[in-house]
Order: sequence, then C-alpha cells, then structure tokens
Amino acid sequence: MTCHKCASEIHINAKFCGVCGQTMIVQETQEFEKPLKKVLIFFILLMVYIVVTHFIELHSNYVLELAVDLCFAGLILLFAIIDWKSYLHLFRIPKVEWRWVGLIICLSPIFAFGVEKFANYYNQYLVGQEFIGYYSSYLDTPIPFLFAIISVGVFPALFEELAFRGIFFHELRKVISVQGTILLTAIFFFLMHLTLIPILWILPIGLLTGYMRYKKNTLWYGILLHFTYNSSFVFFEYFELYF
Repeated sequence: MTCHKCASEIHINAKFCGVCGQTMIVQETQEFEKPLKKVLIFFILLMVYIVVTHFIELHSNYVLELAVDLCFAGLILLFAIIDWKSYLHLFRIPKVEWRWVGLIICLSPIFAFGVEKFANYYNQYLVGQEFIGYYSSYLDTPIPFLFAIISVGVFPALFEELAFRGIFFHELRKVISVQGTILLTAIFFFLMHLTLIPILWILPIGLLTGYMRYKKNTLWYGILLHFTYNSSFVFFEYFELYF
C-alpha cells in the first residue's frame, strides 16, 4: 500500500505513514475489490492483445511492428493516466547508486549471453526450429540497428516495466504482501511471453526487477536492467554478422 500524500510504501495495515506521518484510512473489504478488478481487467486486455498480435507476421513489415508497439504502449499509458499520480513518483530520478548501475550494466550482458547460447542450442538441436534474430528481423528498415534497439530495447524496457512493476505492482500491493506482489508480477511477466522454456530466465528477471522496484521505489533500475538485457541480444547478433 502507498501513502496517498507522499506515495511512500507502507504496511497494508498501517495507521500512520512512517515517512510523512499522514493518518491512513482503514480500508473496507469493498475497497480491496477495486484494485483486484483493475488488475484482472488490465491483465486480460494485455493477454488478449498479445495473443492476437502473436499470430501476426510482424517481422515481414517493420511499419506494422512499429504500429503494434505503439498500440501496446498506448494501452499501458491509458491505464497509467487513469491514476497517473500514483505512478509519477516512480519516474522521478533517484539518487544514483552507482554500485547497482555498475552491476546491472556488467551482469545483464553476461546473463543475456548465456541465455542466447542456450536458446540457440534449444532451437537448433532440440526442436529443430530456425531462430529469427533480434537484429536481422530489422534488416529491411532504413536504419536496422536503431530500429532494433528501439523495438527490442527501449519499448519493452519502458512500457513493460510501467505495466508490471508500475500498474500491477501498485494495485496488487494494496491487497497482498510485498513478497506476494513481487512473485505475482513476475509470474504475469512470464505469462506475457506465451512460451514455457523462457521461465528459466524471464521469471528470475521479473523477480529481480520487482525487488528493485520495491527496494528503491523507482522504475529506473528495472528499466536499465530490462534495456541492457534486451539490447545485448541486438549487439551480439550485430557483432556476429559484421565483425
């Protein structure tokens, strides 16, 4: 639960905010139903949208893929704008903890490298499917590298973090514990990818970004991790093709 005055995270049964001292109004049972309904509606809309676009051949038309990305961002922004004051503080620039930044920038590509090798082996030798690269999918665009970074790195980092560690996290925190919120948002994040094997790396990433969202009360560390991890796949393929 968050304080309606200073937006600080507080215990769900707290009578006072430990940061600003604001008196908390005890919520009745019906007030717990509202965030759950919002979570359910938002999740269903996201899943319907993702399932529908999953069957569209996006890689054959970068304009269509850009349009799909913009629609996805618009859907998330629509829900965020409804209660924008609850999420605004998550985008404030925090005091930078360089140790966290350094760990994210150094470890994300290493983790991504391991995931790429496993995924390539799985696709090639276990299921016999050809993997469409993150960079090669954009070779027909005017600036392939830029389009790949925007679509693979920037859009997911910003809007998926806003959706899962912003909207879902905020609403679920009103009714369940921190641990439950982190776990459930990570599971939602995994389900959005519609495949089973990636649970080995998507779920841990969801848990880590959820933990950072709670611990630092900002989305920026999760956005940095998400962007660095996703963009690493573009860099790997780019250097493999041209160097």
